[in-house]
Amino acid sequence: MEQKTNISTADLEEIFADRRDVQFWKKEGPKHSYLFWVRAMLSKDPLLIERVQIPCTAPDMPIRERGNLYAMLAKCFDVPTQELIKNLTDGSFSRAMESLESQDCINNSGVREGKKLILNTGCPDNEEALNVLKKEYTNLFFDSYMPFIPPYESIYRGEKHVMGKYSLVVESFYRKIGLGVEAGSDMPDHISHECEFVSILCEKEADALKECEKEKYRVMRKEFLCNHLLVWAQVFCSDLSLLAKSDFYRGISLIGKEFFDLECGVVCPE
Repeated sequence: MEQKTNISTADLEEIFADRRDVQFWKKEGPKHSYLFWVRAMLSKDPLLIERVQIPCTAPDMPIRERGNLYAMLAKCFDVPTQELIKNLTDGSFSRAMESLESQDCINNSGVREGKKLILNTGCPDNEEALNVLKKEYTNLFFDSYMPFIPPYESIYRGEKHVMGKYSLVVESFYRKIGLGVEAGSDMPDHISHECEFVSILCEKEADALKECEKEKYRVMRKEFLCNHLLVWAQVFCSDLSLLAKSDFYRGISLIGKEFFDLECGVVCPE
């Protein structure tokens, strides 16, 4: 897994003002540069993220089904809850995945494998399954020891710290439709918040009675996806696949990558 790269102290001193950061990345950076976000931290300039696009001639996914997928991904990327465990076993998760499985232009074997892994996760009211997921969530995304994966757009796009300019821009999108991030919640550019926002835009587009209203939410959704979530979500899922140990997080990395690849081809074709 390790893809070691060398970086000089002089280079690190140009990137980081704090001597402690220089020492940390001098030690940890070369050992963990197989992770995209680590390479982004060690680069003086933002790394170019090449978006994979799956060309698709199949009928576009209905907007409510697309929204349900984003809503489920938001739950899967957030702190695990008993509601999530329940959704995995009461059919909610499987129903959300049906529209993705029906797309013959994606790697259905990857989606099916991801779904199978996720559905291995437990049963309703299974506190043990929930505690296992919470522990891995912390280890994956908020550990104080390397390797881990910060689930923030700001980091993946080369800002070297959380709550950067991308976080503020993302929050401004939320406020356009009267949303905000609750006090005590995570940063606005957490991948779960970004997925949830897209799911809400899908819901508003589906519920709008006038075509001009539908178009407003459609345009906002495309702008947000092409300039934010779909810029970095694919490489985030790739990093997740490298570190995930449980069936659940291995599965969601597979499904997330396939879905975001599909969305790139449909929403942001170049």
